[in-house]
Amino acid sequence: MTGIIKQKGVIYLSKDKLDVYINNSQRILRLLFNNDIVKDLEVIDKEKFYVLIKAFIETNKIPPSEAVIILSRDLIFERDLPTQETEGPQGWEEIQKYLDTVPFETIGIKLLKQEKTTKVIATNRDFYRVIKEGFEKQGFTVNIIIPVLVLGTNNRLETTTSLDLETGKFILRKLDSIKMNSMPINENYTQEKEENKNSPIENKRLLAMLIILGILIIILIFMYLTNISPQKSPKQRINIPSQTRISTTKAPAIPLNEEQISTGTPGGILKNDLNIKILNGSTSATLTEKVKLQLGKQGFNNIEIETNTSINTSKTLIVFSDKISKETKDQITNAVVTIFPNISVQENNNLKPDVIITIGKN
Repeated sequence: MTGIIKQKGVIYLSKDKLDVYINNSQRILRLLFNNDIVKDLEVIDKEKFYVLIKAFIETNKIPPSEAVIILSRDLIFERDLPTQETEGPQGWEEIQKYLDTVPFETIGIKLLKQEKTTKVIATNRDFYRVIKEGFEKQGFTVNIIIPVLVLGTNNRLETTTSLDLETGKFILRKLDSIKMNSMPINENYTQEKEENKNSPIENKRLLAMLIILGILIIILIFMYLTNISPQKSPKQRINIPSQTRISTTKAPAIPLNEEQISTGTPGGILKNDLNIKILNGSTSATLTEKVKLQLGKQGFNNIEIETNTSINTSKTLIVFSDKISKETKDQITNAVVTIFPNISVQENNNLKPDVIITIGKN
């Protein structure tokens, strides 16, 4: 299928209107901008503007064309800088100082290098891009946007903001030679900055930023790993003398019931199994109760009290079975001494009960 070959066209854009010339046409078509749609090089309402362009094209029956947009002088900010100041490491900084004075949020720029100077051309990129989009919505193709200064000083547009037939034809004849000086369309003065992006200063700044970023990433990773790592309690160090020998032989397990665990006496009869008899040879029952109370505090509960007035001794006597451990004997003796400081202690091999405490006459 053979594609449709579009006519060539020129759209001459100024701050309050645009003129259109289509190749082989004998007329210039003009669209005036309303202040409620376009003001101060800004499109206030894009949708209304697109409707305005559509109505303009349909009313004048303009065929879809391959058009170039020419920016008039009243859209352009310009400054001549010495060429040597726009090149090298400091070049872009000098250009940027000028661009900071241009009153637009998004700037399209073009550098025209001459013999000794470089002309910096700046304009509102959003303004000409909206014009481009409006015509493309109606089937136009717009790939070239040229500031009028590119056409040279010997053209009528240097002194007027209106397009005429002769100038329109002149632009189309020079199209191949001027299209290389097109403004950036989709970038914010990116194309011009390409010439300076590899300067040593820019590279050093980029390298420094990458190093700082790398350090910050390492710090964040370290902090993250530190926070999620399980907290290990410090191991206690046990010092073992070099001459100490540690046996690894396991002792046999001895099952113990609850009573044995809580009331056992070392090396002998359990306290709960120990039978104690108190023979009271005195005339006071209070003394035997005091002895019983002291023994109870030590855990001895199997105590029998008997009164025997036939006892002739005046001392208090404790007789132990030989099955009772020394520790148990000491516990019983200490309990009795709290009541009777002057006592005698004996041992009997076949004694029944296990302990006999005889309280002598007073």
